[in-house]
Amino acid sequence: MHVELVTYTPEPEATVALAARLCYSARDVTELRDNLNRSEVESLLRHLVSVGHLSPAEHASFTFAIAGVSRALSHQLVRHRIASYSQKSQRYVDEKDFTYVTPPSIAANPEAAAVFQAQIALIQNAYWELAKVVPREDARYLLPNATETQLVCTFNARSLYNFFRLRCCRRAQWEIRDLAYMIREEVRRVPPVRPKGSAGRGNSPVDGQKTSGAGKWAQQSRRYPMDETIWGRNAVWEALRAGRPVNKILIARGTHGKAREIMDRARDTRVPVQLVDREVLDKLAGGAGHQGIFAYLSPKGYVTLDELLELAQGQQEDMLLLVLAGWEDPRNFGAIVRSAEAAGVQGVIIPERRAVPLTGVVAKTSAGALEHLPISRVGNLSQMLEQLKGSGFWVVGAAAGAAKAYYEADLTGPLALVIGGEDKGLGHLEQICDLLVRIPMTGHAGSLNAAVAGSIVLFDIRRQRTAKGRTGMGV
Repeated sequence: MHVELVTYTPEPEATVALAARLCYSARDVTELRDNLNRSEVESLLRHLVSVGHLSPAEHASFTFAIAGVSRALSHQLVRHRIASYSQKSQRYVDEKDFTYVTPPSIAANPEAAAVFQAQIALIQNAYWELAKVVPREDARYLLPNATETQLVCTFNARSLYNFFRLRCCRRAQWEIRDLAYMIREEVRRVPPVRPKGSAGRGNSPVDGQKTSGAGKWAQQSRRYPMDETIWGRNAVWEALRAGRPVNKILIARGTHGKAREIMDRARDTRVPVQLVDREVLDKLAGGAGHQGIFAYLSPKGYVTLDELLELAQGQQEDMLLLVLAGWEDPRNFGAIVRSAEAAGVQGVIIPERRAVPLTGVVAKTSAGALEHLPISRVGNLSQMLEQLKGSGFWVVGAAAGAAKAYYEADLTGPLALVIGGEDKGLGHLEQICDLLVRIPMTGHAGSLNAAVAGSIVLFDIRRQRTAKGRTGMGV
């Protein structure tokens, strides 16, 4: 799946605020615009959301290019009627080599995957034969809901707000939920509001990071560099064969030959693969001959969860694992790795998607600690936590609303500590945790930097274990 914000209303927050101010003022638009400052923009947006007066948000719009999604998703998407859609036509575009989306539940079940792929192959052959004797517009009736498609969609900010409210939810169907999260990340990249009289950017309520553009409709996305890259079929294939650590592989749509072997090898080694337009790779490779395949490399290899658990064998103390849910800032990631290694954590677990991978920035910020701490990357944090619980681990999550302070809990047994991302928290993972703990705060700040919060809890775990004589290490 690939989502790109193609165009949007310039300064969308200021546009919405101006429209809202006009509703309550006798002054003309020019005067209102000239006297609109950042503080008033933020105040107006908060007021609009709090009272449900969202019609001014219709004056800001966002247009997205969406690719690599199924026809099943497009059927769901167009149910959001206050939006405009254009979709690749199966009537005019030849689908003889159509690509398709495999649901995760099918991909994770070898028997189901075999049945699914066999049926897709039959449909591909049948479509090819039928298209020889009837028009494509009739042959397309064979094509399955799994067939990949492309769309251009335009939402106004009000309809987008409603879309996020309904689809950024664990009850939403998995593919449209993933799309909603990716669209939200694109909106977060909108440049900051700069009305007249602006005093500069504000601060995030989570960790003091700078907020950006459509921030009141979606908080800032923290983009991260992936460092070393390689491209070309043989280069990427040989990197996989040699066991080089790879963060992600991009493959241009319509690429054949070794692309299928690379995708299979990547799946076997749990390397995420994303299908993109060829123009994306042209830009990334700077015009070099990429042959439709591009890879981001990692500064260090990942270990599997089973390999991580094997480390528990023969340890003199109960195992301590750190689980990072949806962290996006590589500097925060590096900082918590540094603290974790010093506090005696034996391994760190991160999700494969929607989180920062290992990068050079992470390695540098960790000040060498990354070299001594194994990192595991898993496809599903919920399933992984359930597996840890089945292996005897106590799963503890850090949450601001928890009833018990971290120092009031016994954190001395086999433990997996879960820390939520900078602006996301634990989300549905709270339901899986055996215990939630909080860090009491008396100041005016609403929360702590995620790496700071994690470090505080980690070193209290070290204190508790040392006090009980579980290790000979001091604090």
